[in-house]
Parts: sequence; structure tokens; C-alpha cells
Amino acid sequence: MTDQRISYNEKMVGAGHPTLTDTLNRLSIVAHGNDGQHKAYIDSQTFATLDLAYAEALSTGRVLFVTSNHTVASLTLDNNTAIMGSGKITTIQGNSLSADYVVGYRGGTTKSKLVIKNLVIDGNKTLGTFTGAGHGLDILNFDEVYIDNLEVKSASGHGVRIQDCNKVHIGTLIVHDNSKYGVTFESTILAEELSIGKIIAYSNGWTGVAFGDTTDTTGWKQITIGEIVSHDNGTGTASGEDGVAFGRNATGGNTGAQKIVFGSILAYNNADHGVEVFGGRFIVGGSIQAFGNDLHGLAVTSGDDGNTHPQDIQVSNVQTWLNGRHGTYIEGARKLNISSLISFNNSQGATNTYSGLSMYGNNDATKLGNIHIDSILAYDDQGSPTQKYGYEMQTGATLGNIHIGYLRAYGNVTRDAWFGTTTLSTVGKMITGTWGPRYSDAGGASVQLSLENKRIGSGQTTDATPTNIIALSLPVDSLTLIETIISGKTSDEATLANYIVRATVKRAGSGFSALVGTPTVSYSEETNAALDGTVYVNGADGKVYIQVTGLAGTTIDWQTKVRVETLPF
Repeated sequence: MTDQRISYNEKMVGAGHPTLTDTLNRLSIVAHGNDGQHKAYIDSQTFATLDLAYAEALSTGRVLFVTSNHTVASLTLDNNTAIMGSGKITTIQGNSLSADYVVGYRGGTTKSKLVIKNLVIDGNKTLGTFTGAGHGLDILNFDEVYIDNLEVKSASGHGVRIQDCNKVHIGTLIVHDNSKYGVTFESTILAEELSIGKIIAYSNGWTGVAFGDTTDTTGWKQITIGEIVSHDNGTGTASGEDGVAFGRNATGGNTGAQKIVFGSILAYNNADHGVEVFGGRFIVGGSIQAFGNDLHGLAVTSGDDGNTHPQDIQVSNVQTWLNGRHGTYIEGARKLNISSLISFNNSQGATNTYSGLSMYGNNDATKLGNIHIDSILAYDDQGSPTQKYGYEMQTGATLGNIHIGYLRAYGNVTRDAWFGTTTLSTVGKMITGTWGPRYSDAGGASVQLSLENKRIGSGQTTDATPTNIIALSLPVDSLTLIETIISGKTSDEATLANYIVRATVKRAGSGFSALVGTPTVSYSEETNAALDGTVYVNGADGKVYIQVTGLAGTTIDWQTKVRVETLPF
């Protein structure tokens, strides 16, 4: 640009001289108009297309200062540009039904930097029937994006869509009353970084905050989130109306979002789940609180393909309550660690149907395993309880390595703990108001639970056929002492049985187990001599079973606690 300073050989002349050029104000009017306003300033007029002055303001290396409210058809961004407002008092409102966005850029050429601060973008969705996409802020292909103190509302499409931007930094973003997503983050490139200070999302038609898929070649390498508050999203008329969704976006998802660190998420009164982890890997979080959502409070599930499992997830604290379905639902997850989980008064949508915490293997033993929860508190303290089980393991295939340090459950409608599948889990200490583990309704399969070095199991007999209620597979080259308490009763307690049985079992090499001698019954109390409880080794599979015998035409519920002491050789 030409040097605009007054030279030594020029006269100092002000504005309005009849023959001489204004030199005194020359430098100032390069950046400002004659009225003193910056050239990037938008005055109070309504403009359908940008004239030269506004286009220049948004071209490479320019700043657009917005000091009052204005309407635009569509404001297209460019290289190294910034839009700076004055907070809530400055709004850019859309006024074109054919526009794809109020503010944005969807070109194929990569742009370098964009800054948007202290501004309100109003999509004006009540204007009429939109023929364009009608998003509020829609940006694509920027290398760096900086957003702070931005509110986006009332768009007929998404409030904010950020796609294929390499480095995105958000301070505070508020999105509300948009017809589709509040904000959706999507990337078909391998982007560097997405960092978020705080997002507040409410009253959007779809999910409040949605994070798209990540693969080895797409998505952000790192997503860092301070705080998300998302509530009252969804209309109940479409799928994908969560408070926060990792792995849900405009194109659906399989692999899920990955490499995420978050501080806290609060999600309530949403039309689907409060928080959904849909696929996904390497997620580390502080706190999730979800209540009053129509479906699950927290749902950790496989991707659309049914084979992409969420895994490598660690969350410190989860609290879910007053949700329509399960408080917390875990399906197909692997390597999931939760320090503390509290879930209460759920199943609001259908009494005695859903649980505080429910786990499901999806009929595939590889889909749910290596789950570690330090502490579970699952209860219902309502005057009319709705939560079916405090802790539920749904009927399905064998689950692998479910570890619980402490389980406290009480006040639930049907049972406080339900193990509806043949499984082996580990619980450090379990306290329930109404004793939980019992047989599965699916084929009468028995269950078993490891309580430190003990096994807890249950089953049911309806006739005099010997029935196995616990199966033990012993280590190779071992000698094992088995001590079991076996109890059975009918619902009217007319038939009762109680036994203490000890047995020694050896396993030579990798061969089948075998009894050493005969099991010893050290205590027996029964109302009918035909009843029985014992330790039994099956010669066909070499496993050790706790076996009970009932009575013909009599339904008897059995429970057993087994202490297993094994010494390897």
C-alpha cells in the first residue's frame, strides 16, 4: 500500500479546500470513512448481497467489526478473517430462505485462519419455508478456527457445523432453538486438534452436541473438552436426539469419536439418551451426570455396524437418575473403567422394565468384557418404585471379566441384582436389600458370581431332576477345597432345605477334574428327605458343579455360596 503520511514537501490541508487535496485526514480515511466509522463497520442497512466495502472487509487479512444488529442473506468468509462483535447486543440475522448459512464458508479451497468472537448469529427460522440448508454458522476447510463468546440460535438447519477444519479452539459457545443439531463436529480429514472450553446446548431439534467418527485417517487426533451442558434437545420425532453424542453426526457413525478428554458433562431432559458413546475409543472423563432423559441416561453401545465396539474408556464418576429407561446401559463395551457409578429411580417411562445399571453382551461373548467398576450404588427410594433391578446383567452369551469392587442396591421393584446369563463376574463386596442373583428365564440357565474367592449362584427346580446351578473350571495341576452353603425354598416356604457340603477335587495336568473321596455333608436341614444338595463332577466335561435336587411338581428357588481354595502344584 502507498505511504499515506504527509510528506515534507506537501502542504497540510484539511477537508473541503476548493483546490488542494486533503492531506491532514488522508492517513485516517484509509481505514475509516468520512463519518469516522471503520470501513469494516456494518451500518444499520439491510443488505442482501455484500457490496465492495463489505467484501473487502472479509477478504484476506481483514476484520469485520459489528457494533449493532444487522441482517444478511449470507455472509461468506475468506482467508485470515475475523468477525468481532460487542456481545449480546450485536446480532447478525439471516433473511434469505434460499441461503445455506447465515455466516460460513463451504468452498473447496483451504483457508488459513478464522476468528469469531462476541457475537450472536440468528438463523431466523420463523422467516418461512427454507429451500437452502439454513445453518447458522457453517464452516469448512479452515486450518485454524478460534471461536469465543458466540451464541447461535433459531437456525432452520444446524446451529453450528464445523467440518474438516484442522485446529479448532472454542472458548464459550451457546447453541439453542435450532431445528437440527445444536453443534456438530465432523471431519473427513485427519485433523490436529479440537479444544472446547464450554458448550451450552438446549432446545435444539436434534442432538445438542454431536461428535463425528474418528478413524486412522479421519477425525481429530485429540479432542479436549472442559464442560458441556446439554438439555431439552430433541422433539421425539427422529432418532439421534441425545444431549451429547460421541460417534453420532449427520452421516451416522460406526467407529465413534476417539481420543477424547473431558472434564464434566451434564445432560438432562433430552428426547433420546442423555449421553451416548457410540463406538469410540480412548475416552477419558471426569464426571457424567444425566437425568430426566426419555431413554437411557448414559448409553455405551456398539456402532451402526454392530461390530465396532466402544473400548478403552475411563470415567471417574457417573450419576444417572429419573431417566425413562436404564440409568446406565453398557452394550458391547470392552476395557471400560468407572470409578464410581450411582443410579437411582430410573425406568420412568415404563415401570418395572429398566434398571439402574444394565449390561448386555449382544449374544456375542467378544462384545462385553474387561469391565471394571470400583463402586456401584443402585437404588429406588420413590414412594412407588419404578426401577426394575439395581444392577442387571441381561440374558445373553457368556460375558468376560466383569469386575465390581463394591455393589450396594436396595428398594428396586423386582430384584436388587439380576444375573440373567451364565457368566463369571467378580465382586469385592455385595450388599443388597432383597437378595439378587437368581436363575435366568432363558432356558433355566444358572448363574454364578465370584465374591473374592467365593462363588455365588442361583437356580430353580420344578421337578426331581438333579440340576446344576454353578459350574467351576479349576486350574491345571491343582488340588482344591470346595465348601458350599446350599439353600432352597418354595415361595410359601412350605418346602425348605439347607446344607453345608465340603469336597476335595484334584486336576492332574490339563485333564478332567475328579473328586477325592466323597463330598461330606456337615450340616443338613430339610423338610423332605428327597431334597438334596451336593458337589458333583461331570465325567463328560470334567467340570465341578454345585448340584441340587428338587421335588416333582414343586417350584423351588435355590441359592448357593461356594468358597474355593485352590493350591497349584
